[in-house]
Amino acid sequence: MGTENVQNWEKLHLFTFLDIINAQFELRRYSNQNGRWVAQIQNCEVKEGAILSGSYGNGKTPTEAIKDYIRQIRNKDIVLNAMSEFRKEYRVPLNIYYD
Repeated sequence: MGTENVQNWEKLHLFTFLDIINAQFELRRYSNQNGRWVAQIQNCEVKEGAILSGSYGNGKTPTEAIKDYIRQIRNKDIVLNAMSEFRKEYRVPLNIYYD
């Protein structure tokens, strides 16, 4: 299965990218951990060679968590629904942003 490329966009907002790849975004707050926020694309793993690993952003605010997540996945291959018949792979654009 090949990786679909959306690198040709000049600048791409995170939520536009999610619409393009038909993915949902998760944002959680852990009140028992000093209000830590966690952000990630639902059912998504980062592909590093032949290894898939979970990735999520952390922050004291939702914006910090989202920006941390973008920093981790920018210009990397991600896999959605890895263990299902609906598996899809994408390269996250280098120019993805959230503000």
